[in-house]
Amino acid sequence: MAAAGSADPHARTDTLRSAHLLASHLNAPVTPAFLGGPGPDPATALATWRTRGHHDVAVASHLLAPGFFMNRLRETEPRRLSEPLGPHEAVAELVWERYDAGCGGGERSGRRAAHHFCQTGGV
Repeated sequence: MAAAGSADPHARTDTLRSAHLLASHLNAPVTPAFLGGPGPDPATALATWRTRGHHDVAVASHLLAPGFFMNRLRETEPRRLSEPLGPHEAVAELVWERYDAGCGGGERSGRRAAHHFCQTGGV
């Protein structure tokens, strides 16, 4: 699993937790890799798997959108690579929940606020 990375230890912990959740879901080992900040970087993680005899390695992108980090990830030439998370409904739901939590409201008020925000042309 490849994430953008961060110098913030809390962000790194979140990514490690996401990798653990993915490994549990897949019932397979997952190596978290980081395109920035402390490693391992995706190229190193892929090389490690290949030296262990695993040549059909897939990389799950833990990136929100295409761009700089996704391009760097593609340059590592994994056998398989997922697209960025993008504008998936589940991502939007999570954004609304986090927005609402930051505003101190409940889930319903967050959806109302997000709906109002969209209806009024908010950025």
